[in-house]
Amino acid sequence: MKKVYGFLFMAVILFAAGCKQDPLVVPAYLQNAKLIGKWYLKELVITQEDGTTSPPLTDFTDKDYFDFKTGNAATYSSTIYGSTYEGYYSANSQNTPNTLSFKSGSLLLRYDIYSLDPLGNLVLDETIVDTDSGFPATTYYRYTYNKTL
Repeated sequence: MKKVYGFLFMAVILFAAGCKQDPLVVPAYLQNAKLIGKWYLKELVITQEDGTTSPPLTDFTDKDYFDFKTGNAATYSSTIYGSTYEGYYSANSQNTPNTLSFKSGSLLLRYDIYSLDPLGNLVLDETIVDTDSGFPATTYYRYTYNKTL
């Protein structure tokens, strides 16, 4: 009888080990084929809550980019952070405006997609509310990326 239990135990282990995990299926509303490719940061405009706008910042390098891949994998590189991050993105088309999120470990970036031309520009808006001074101060960032260096 012990041999039967041993055989059944081994059969269950082999069956369980032989099952492969299904690939992750990303819902269509979190994908955006227009994003696929490498987008280089070309311009950043910062606007304060009072409407004061900075001159456009344009001194970015080839190390400032997003590289969106199929399967929602992505790479984010920034000379401001001084690092490159491997992670995943979602481009939620059910939100208005459409949103773009990138997650890599503890780094989480969230943007509103202002415009997206797959052969030209990707314009992202980010709103940051700072409460360090005791009252909220809002700053608006507009990032312009394009596919050519």
